Amino acid sequence: VKLPLYAEAGIPEVWLVNLKENLLEVYREPREGRYRSIRLLSPSEPVSPLAFPEISLPWAPSP
Repeated sequence: VKLPLYAEAGIPEVWLVNLKENLLEVYREPREGRYRSIRLLSPSEPVSPLAFPEISLPWAPSP
């Protein structure tokens, strides 16, 4: 799994669509090879990227 590599490289934010659970996984705050903040969002919850916090995006997995 690449998440530890991304955290180790200092990638500030990673979004993963979990099709099995119908969730958006948002990983933030990389430290020591892992992400300290993990949010699980349902399709009804909007999300804002760290780079553009003023933007609120809806999301939904592809049918």
